[in-house]
Amino acid sequence: MKPHKGIFNDQYHLAPAGEDSPLNIYIAGTTRPTADFYITSQTPESMTLSHYQLEYVLEGKVFIDIEGKTYSAEAGDLFFINKATRRTLYSDKKSPVKKMFVTAKGPLIDGMVKAYKFKEPIIIARVDVEKNFRSILNILEKAPVYTPLVRDNIGKEILEIIQTVARELNLVDTTIERQNVAENIIKYIDANLNRKITIEELSQNFFLGKTQLIKLFKDKYHMTPMKYAQMQRIELAKYYLQATDMPISSMHELIGFDDVKYFSKLFKKATGISPREYRTTRRTLQTPEAVGIYEKLLRAPKK
Repeated sequence: MKPHKGIFNDQYHLAPAGEDSPLNIYIAGTTRPTADFYITSQTPESMTLSHYQLEYVLEGKVFIDIEGKTYSAEAGDLFFINKATRRTLYSDKKSPVKKMFVTAKGPLIDGMVKAYKFKEPIIIARVDVEKNFRSILNILEKAPVYTPLVRDNIGKEILEIIQTVARELNLVDTTIERQNVAENIIKYIDANLNRKITIEELSQNFFLGKTQLIKLFKDKYHMTPMKYAQMQRIELAKYYLQATDMPISSMHELIGFDDVKYFSKLFKKATGISPREYRTTRRTLQTPEAVGIYEKLLRAPKK
């Protein structure tokens, strides 16, 4: 994309992707060293308040005013400014700042920030992510337009930046490390048995392609995530049928099925009898596993 020059002789790229894009890059580029550098997003109508700001300092020093406090970042520092944060940035006049920056928004980066628990208005860390920023700027420079492929490639670089910062600050929960992704998917499904979960949702939450996520899960559990979810819901249905008088016509919604006929069909396929027949015969299939699943659901936070 064609580079532009700003009032401080900075070089930047604009990558408008539309408000419905999973990742929308508002602006990305390099700030040249100048003692007069000063930008602010303090007014409610400022466009950047809806964006996250990621910046990496190459040279010099920059000051950041946020919520009445002044922070500083020097060469080798990354600073991440959360969205909805009013901020003012200005250069140290004796040591003008040179930095790379990416300003972005969208559900893709929302998910990353939520997963890694970036809650502070600003996070500053000494981390080596220069190559990630250069890669983003290189992608934008070579791309004639902002395509889904461009978006995905930039998204990978941003994810790596956020992961690096989280590890450096000990924010990473080891359960989301790659080797434990399958177990974490299990936990996610178990905590959300009361609603419909799609493979697309899992893919977005665990930052993996659908094919890759399914393969990773099958390698460990020898079934797909959706098959596991279905099995768990059937076990939960057994508990409700055995231990409650809840109408079958409304039970399916409580365990994540959209349609009662589809639920009944799957239940019969799994057990050999219909939900109504199962309740009538009162078979002793109230297994400890089913009770455990039910108790997990009761403890799960409401969506």
